[in-house]
Amino acid sequence: MRTSGAWFAHTIELALLGFALVHVDAVAATRVHPAIYGGMSMCKYAYEARRLYDPDVVDRAFKIGPSAGVMLVYPSLTSLGVETGLAYDRKGGAVTLPTNYDQEPRYDINFALSYLSIPVAVRVPVRRGAKTSLYAKAIGELSFLLSAGYGDVDLKDSTRRIDLGVGGGLGCGCELGGRTLFLETTYVHGLLDVAEPSAPVFDVRASNREFRFAAGVFL
Repeated sequence: MRTSGAWFAHTIELALLGFALVHVDAVAATRVHPAIYGGMSMCKYAYEARRLYDPDVVDRAFKIGPSAGVMLVYPSLTSLGVETGLAYDRKGGAVTLPTNYDQEPRYDINFALSYLSIPVAVRVPVRRGAKTSLYAKAIGELSFLLSAGYGDVDLKDSTRRIDLGVGGGLGCGCELGGRTLFLETTYVHGLLDVAEPSAPVFDVRASNREFRFAAGVFL
C-alpha cells in the first residue's frame, strides 16, 4: 500500500519538530555537542527487473551526489557516545540495461532519489591523542523520500516513501582554534525494496547502497 502524501508530510513535520526540541535542549546541556557537516555521497541503485532482464546483464554504476546535515553527539566526543541528527542525501545510481535494437544495444538510466534522513549511531573511540581522535560508529537510519526520477520522468509515485538502512563508518577529529573539526566516511546499506509493488510482468525491485564522505565542525 502506498503511503499517502498527507501522512508523509505529517511525519516530516513531527521529525523536524522533534529535532528542534532536542536541539533546544542541546544548547542548554553542556554534554550535548552539536555539529554541521557537508560532503558527497557515492551511491549505487541495486535495480532488478527479473522478468525482463537477467540480473547478470544489468550494469550498475556509482553516482556522486551532495550530502549535508546537522548532528548531535552525547555525552562526549572522546568516549562512548550516541549520535543523531538530520541529513540530506542524494541517492540513486546509473543503471545500464540491454535492448533488442542493434543500433542501440544498451541504454543508460540515471536514477536520482533525494532523502531527508534521521540517523542514529553509536560512536566508539578507537584512539585518542593530545588534539586528535579516531572513532568508529555503527549506524541505523530512517529516510523519508523527497523526490525520485530520471531525466524528465517523475518516479515518486512508484517509489516507497520510507527507507531503512544500517551501516558503519570511521572518522577522525582534530582540535583547532577552540573548535573540533572532523572527517569521516560511512557506508549505509538499504534494507527495503524502495520500488513500489509493480505488475507481475515487470517484478521490479530496487534498493539503495551509499558511501558518504563528509567534513564538519562541532559548534
